Amino acid sequence: MTPEHIAVQKWLKEKDTIPFLQKIADRSLREIQSKGLAPMLFFDCHTNDKKDRVDELLSRLFIFISDTNRVHQLICRKGQFMVPELRRAFINSIIDEARTKDPYKKLYRNAQAAIRESTLFSSPSSTAKADPTKADPTKAISPKIFCFWKKHAVSPGSVFLTDDDLKEIPFPDTICPGADYALVNQRKFLIPLAEYFISQVEAIFNGCSPVIPLKMFIDWIGKYTPVAFYCEPYDGEQNGRCPGDETEAVSCASAFSNRLNDMDCQIFFFYHCQGLSHDEVKKQMKRKSFATYQKEQIKKKLSEFLMPFSWEHNSDASLLFLEKLCQILSQKIRNFTLKAV
Repeated sequence: MTPEHIAVQKWLKEKDTIPFLQKIADRSLREIQSKGLAPMLFFDCHTNDKKDRVDELLSRLFIFISDTNRVHQLICRKGQFMVPELRRAFINSIIDEARTKDPYKKLYRNAQAAIRESTLFSSPSSTAKADPTKADPTKAISPKIFCFWKKHAVSPGSVFLTDDDLKEIPFPDTICPGADYALVNQRKFLIPLAEYFISQVEAIFNGCSPVIPLKMFIDWIGKYTPVAFYCEPYDGEQNGRCPGDETEAVSCASAFSNRLNDMDCQIFFFYHCQGLSHDEVKKQMKRKSFATYQKEQIKKKLSEFLMPFSWEHNSDASLLFLEKLCQILSQKIRNFTLKAV
């Protein structure tokens, strides 16, 4: 144990420390909510009470301070920027944790691995290994979409189910008692659930052998157990709320804009809102090179942010999200310009 660690442990036991950290936890909660991270962070909590959430953050803050060496040095210095730096370090740790806790991604990855390894199903990779000359029934589907079908199925074909269709397929309590996420995400339940789901789709399509996109299977599970995060409506002008802006898509636009730094805001706005070319963006931002790398990183960040949501491409929700996001970024860029003058 280092001298800094010993000093921090002593500091944590002082009577003035808890009220001090409670203020940091309270301010951290505001920022976490403004970034749309609260549903991820409190996914397992069964209360929306602010005091409970602050208490949860306070507990996490204690552990974070106790276990993080760079924070020990920060606290021992006790400089004038200790509070904002401590809060920033804590928020960054929360963001990293939220990324790894995404229930949708965890369920998707677990189901994909279980189905690949199962002897009951075929998938594009397993088909290629078994017989490279055999026709791939998923060729009409994007190669980025993981699909599966029954082993030895005769001429399997792609199918499409709407949300209403998925709701019509009941959840089998005889296979998995209740639709509890902790149970559903176990391989011993995922395989029989996938087998059951295929049989139900076969019945809908009069006995055809369906190719099932994995996302469709996960979305069906999501009808019965929470597997996705939802953006919470904001309750303050600082979060960009307008009258009537309480839909999930609008709230998500506010949350995503808060995850972009100043440069990211400009790059996204010029490319995706105004549709400018590389040369035009370079000119607008007074850069000597193209912002290609940053553009791809922002695109990846957006894809990860939107993955848990079941919006179809060009649906009303996705179009509203982009429209509101562009409005927010336009205002932010205008504010950048005013500050620079």
